[in-house]
Amino acid sequence: MRKNNLINLILFIICFTIGISAIFCAICCDEILNYFQQNIRIAQLNQANQAIKEMDQRTIALISQIEENPEILKRLVPITMGIDPNEPNIISPTVSNYNYQLAKGIIATQKKKDIHRANIPNWLLRCNSPTSRKILFFAGCGMILVCFAFFGLTSTKKNSADTSTSTE
Repeated sequence: MRKNNLINLILFIICFTIGISAIFCAICCDEILNYFQQNIRIAQLNQANQAIKEMDQRTIALISQIEENPEILKRLVPITMGIDPNEPNIISPTVSNYNYQLAKGIIATQKKKDIHRANIPNWLLRCNSPTSRKILFFAGCGMILVCFAFFGLTSTKKNSADTSTSTE
């Protein structure tokens, strides 16, 4: 008899937990989705901040090199301004706007591939639709009702019947 009660208790706990989990998922699906989206945004902002820090460090290093050797500035001005230097021994790169945009696009796609971010789980995207949420909610309620119906107060009825016969 106690073995049956233990099995009923374990089945009750499992079924009740599944029902409560379904109801929780149906109710809190928007909040969970928002949590994952915020984590993705935070990861993107941290990566952007890291890129800004690296750019700042490169700029500080370049400024210190220019302060040490002013000749570097004379070589950087024509390249930065797009002016052809008149020196015969220098090959000046010619960059068009098309080439610049093409290179910028390639670098941007490489950075997107390098982004390590938490993806939103597929089950959460499927559960977020209103029909799925309603189905989850009612399935969870049904599971809890079934749980109480089949694994509920069966042992207390037998105990109350036993005590009423023993008192007579």
